Amino acid sequence: MTFLHRLSRKMTGNPPIDCFRHAGRAIHGFKNWLDEVSQIDGVHFMPVDNEISIKSTQLPGEFHKDPADRMIVATARKMAVPMVTADQRIIDYPHVKTIW
Repeated sequence: MTFLHRLSRKMTGNPPIDCFRHAGRAIHGFKNWLDEVSQIDGVHFMPVDNEISIKSTQLPGEFHKDPADRMIVATARKMAVPMVTADQRIIDYPHVKTIW
Protein backbone atom coordinates (compact mmCIF):
# COMPACT_ATOMS: atom_id res chain seq x y z
CA MET A 1 0.00 0.00 0.00
CA THR A 2 1.47 3.36 -1.01
CA PHE A 3 1.82 6.34 1.29
CA LEU A 4 -0.99 8.12 -0.58
CA HIS A 5 -3.30 5.16 -0.08
CA ARG A 6 -2.53 5.03 3.65
CA LEU A 7 -2.94 8.77 3.91
CA SER A 8 -6.27 8.71 2.08
CA ARG A 9 -7.81 6.68 4.87
CA LYS A 10 -7.59 9.80 7.05
CA MET A 11 -8.67 12.28 4.39
CA THR A 12 -12.15 13.42 3.55
CA GLY A 13 -11.39 16.27 1.18
CA ASN A 14 -8.70 18.37 -0.41
CA PRO A 15 -8.95 21.70 -2.13
CA PRO A 16 -7.46 21.39 -5.64
CA ILE A 17 -4.88 24.10 -4.83
CA ASP A 18 -3.44 21.80 -2.15
CA CYS A 19 -3.24 18.93 -4.63
CA PHE A 20 -1.35 21.14 -7.05
CA ARG A 21 1.21 21.98 -4.38
CA HIS A 22 1.69 18.33 -3.46
CA ALA A 23 2.13 17.33 -7.08
CA GLY A 24 5.45 19.10 -6.93
CA ARG A 25 4.26 21.88 -9.21
CA ALA A 26 5.23 19.73 -12.18
CA ILE A 27 2.65 21.00 -14.66
CA HIS A 28 3.17 18.31 -17.31
CA GLY A 29 2.60 15.53 -14.75
CA PHE A 30 -0.09 17.27 -12.73
CA LYS A 31 -3.07 15.89 -14.66
CA ASN A 32 -1.72 12.34 -14.44
CA TRP A 33 -1.13 12.78 -10.71
CA LEU A 34 -4.65 14.16 -10.21
CA ASP A 35 -6.13 11.26 -12.17
CA GLU A 36 -4.23 8.75 -10.04
CA VAL A 37 -5.02 10.40 -6.73
CA SER A 38 -8.70 10.83 -7.59
CA GLN A 39 -8.98 7.03 -7.82
CA ILE A 40 -7.96 6.57 -4.16
CA ASP A 41 -10.92 5.69 -1.99
CA GLY A 42 -11.61 8.52 0.46
CA VAL A 43 -9.97 11.32 -1.53
CA HIS A 44 -12.33 14.03 -2.68
CA PHE A 45 -11.46 17.34 -4.32
CA MET A 46 -13.21 20.23 -2.66
CA PRO A 47 -13.93 23.40 -4.63
CA VAL A 48 -12.91 26.74 -3.20
CA ASP A 49 -16.27 28.47 -3.02
CA ASN A 50 -17.11 32.04 -2.08
CA GLU A 51 -17.52 31.15 1.60
CA ILE A 52 -14.03 29.60 1.80
CA SER A 53 -12.53 32.53 -0.08
CA ILE A 54 -14.04 34.99 2.38
CA LYS A 55 -13.14 32.89 5.43
CA SER A 56 -9.54 32.70 4.20
CA THR A 57 -9.32 36.47 4.69
CA GLN A 58 -10.91 36.34 8.14
CA LEU A 59 -8.97 33.56 9.91
CA PRO A 60 -8.90 34.03 13.68
CA GLY A 61 -5.67 34.94 15.43
CA GLU A 62 -2.38 35.54 13.65
CA PHE A 63 -1.64 33.59 10.47
CA HIS A 64 0.77 34.31 7.65
CA LYS A 65 -0.38 35.92 4.40
CA ASP A 66 0.16 33.10 1.86
CA PRO A 67 -3.23 33.00 0.09
CA ALA A 68 -2.98 29.31 -0.83
CA ASP A 69 -2.28 28.30 2.78
CA ARG A 70 -5.09 30.55 3.97
CA MET A 71 -7.57 28.88 1.57
CA ILE A 72 -6.39 25.41 2.59
CA VAL A 73 -6.77 26.23 6.29
CA ALA A 74 -10.18 27.83 5.69
CA THR A 75 -11.30 24.68 3.85
CA ALA A 76 -10.20 22.44 6.72
CA ARG A 77 -11.95 24.69 9.22
CA LYS A 78 -15.18 24.77 7.18
CA MET A 79 -15.18 20.99 6.87
CA ALA A 80 -14.13 20.55 10.54
CA VAL A 81 -11.39 18.09 9.53
CA PRO A 82 -7.70 17.95 10.47
CA MET A 83 -5.07 18.92 7.92
CA VAL A 84 -2.27 16.59 6.88
CA THR A 85 0.79 18.82 6.71
CA ALA A 86 4.45 19.14 7.61
CA ASP A 87 4.30 22.93 7.28
CA GLN A 88 5.39 24.22 10.67
CA ARG A 89 3.54 27.52 10.21
CA ILE A 90 0.27 25.62 9.86
CA ILE A 91 1.11 23.15 12.64
CA ASP A 92 1.77 26.11 14.97
CA TYR A 93 -1.53 27.77 14.08
CA PRO A 94 -3.85 26.94 17.01
CA HIS A 95 -7.11 27.33 15.09
CA VAL A 96 -6.77 24.22 12.91
CA LYS A 97 -5.99 20.63 13.88
CA THR A 98 -3.10 18.97 12.03
CA ILE A 99 -1.86 15.42 11.45
CA TRP A 100 1.50 14.23 10.23
